[in-house]
Amino acid sequence: MTGPRLDSWRHDRDLVLNRNDDYWGRRPTLTRVEYTLFTGSAAALIAAYRRDEVDATLVPAESADEIRADERLQKELRSFSRSGTWLIVVNHRRPWLQDRRVRQALGMALDREQLAREVWRAPFRPATSLQPEGIIGRRPELWPTESITRARDLLAAAGYPDGRELPELSFAYSALGQHKLVGEYLQERWRQTLGVRVRLDVREQSAFLQWIHEPAWTMQGDLYWIEWTSDYEDSHNWYDTLWDSAADPGHLNGGWVNPAYDALVHRARGEAEPATRRALYEQAEGLLAHDYVHIPVLYDQAEMPVKPYVKNLTLARVMGHTSLAMVSVEDH
Repeated sequence: MTGPRLDSWRHDRDLVLNRNDDYWGRRPTLTRVEYTLFTGSAAALIAAYRRDEVDATLVPAESADEIRADERLQKELRSFSRSGTWLIVVNHRRPWLQDRRVRQALGMALDREQLAREVWRAPFRPATSLQPEGIIGRRPELWPTESITRARDLLAAAGYPDGRELPELSFAYSALGQHKLVGEYLQERWRQTLGVRVRLDVREQSAFLQWIHEPAWTMQGDLYWIEWTSDYEDSHNWYDTLWDSAADPGHLNGGWVNPAYDALVHRARGEAEPATRRALYEQAEGLLAHDYVHIPVLYDQAEMPVKPYVKNLTLARVMGHTSLAMVSVEDH
């Protein structure tokens, strides 16, 4: 066996794991781990952490302000970057969104730091390109940066000064979590900065994921909000899986087609020489940045208050798994 042994599992209550002494590698320090499953309020979770009933926990968005205002909890707060990007998918089949100046204007008018900290109240970082850190080929310096003045100029050059003559845009998102706050922020932000009108379209998670691959989206949708996280931290899982026009309908379904881009990533995925492969993906990145295919918004990041006596606890960049093999707990 290669993993810990399940001792007990009480649905919606707790999960207990014991060390597997038949593990083939280095023997972990921990002999027992208890996961408490919280189904109630975020306040109850933080209260349990304060009472030392929980040694570490992810920060619920609704508790972020409370934790940052508490000197003790602030000192125990740790950040872990994840390999993921929150983005706005653009439907390139819509005539008014085929002009890259419109797409750029929408992206450049945002205040990503404000969105993360004040609206979502999450530790996410402003995204400067579609690919997150750790993906070979990314070149954030090629992407336009935030500028309301420049955004207004681009929209006017595209024939929509102050948003006039631009049809009302639909913005779709899942009903899960804090996405409603994101939709409302974007709706107001684009209205104030660009004069662009936005209609919010909220759908239950399963219906949302189904809808983005239906004809209704391709024919009637304009924008939607989603995150892509690495299945494996490699360029192929981004450049080929997401932006290649042959793979696009099965994933984000934005409808962008660029034969030069497709040719580059097709060559890169079969290239064995690392330097050549990197160069091909960097060229592909240049085309993504030039066309401003979709709108990068935030890079994923997690925060956890962790007790000082818990050592070597980390979250993996891919999938956010916690490796227990290196974790130890000092006497306290």
